[in-house]
Amino acid sequence: MESIAATGDDEAWAVGSPGEDRQSGPVLHWDGRAWQSVALPPGLRYPQVVSGASPGNVWIFDNDANAWQWDGRRWSARGRPPWKPPVYVKDAVVTGPEEVWVAGGQDEGAAGDPRWRPRLARWSPSGWSDTSDPRSTWPGIRHLEAGASGGLWALTGDGDSGSTVERWDGRHWTVVPAPPWPIGSKVDLKKLAVVSEREVWVAGSILPPGPRQTALQPVALQHPVGRR
Repeated sequence: MESIAATGDDEAWAVGSPGEDRQSGPVLHWDGRAWQSVALPPGLRYPQVVSGASPGNVWIFDNDANAWQWDGRRWSARGRPPWKPPVYVKDAVVTGPEEVWVAGGQDEGAAGDPRWRPRLARWSPSGWSDTSDPRSTWPGIRHLEAGASGGLWALTGDGDSGSTVERWDGRHWTVVPAPPWPIGSKVDLKKLAVVSEREVWVAGSILPPGPRQTALQPVALQHPVGRR
């Protein structure tokens, strides 16, 4: 399974990659008692990311950033961001009934020499718009989460480039100060959860410095967020 989204106390969705004997990836729905397989929306073969804000507002993206929306009764195709292929999708988040964000990358290199540039796009009832900063040198978003009272939270980077927590207030991205990790450590944050305006959790792993590096150490931390 690649992605899961809870849309209520007794409802959730999950999507996954195709298995050895499958021609397309599965879409599963939790109804409070059991998981049930759901037919894929027309045109969707390889679901990659699922996100939802309510039982009647669930979105699924494939590897190429094509989107489908579930309104509680049927699936509808919602096109894709204005990114020239090849692209890949890393994460997406439904932030309300009329707003969805998707993060990924676009290959702007020559044939045989890929050069991936981070991409971020927003959907509204008027369609898709690219919100990427062409001047940005950030390593890209790997996880998105809706803010408790609007805006976005994101994890960028990885264990090699360094993980960063950033916050979008509707106009600007701001780096949230990280805990004082041991100098020389490689920090690889995987997921974050926004509990409220003043409480956010992140989870990942740390590779401590030194010649006796043997394994990653799991880490979870609560970050108190001050009000603006």
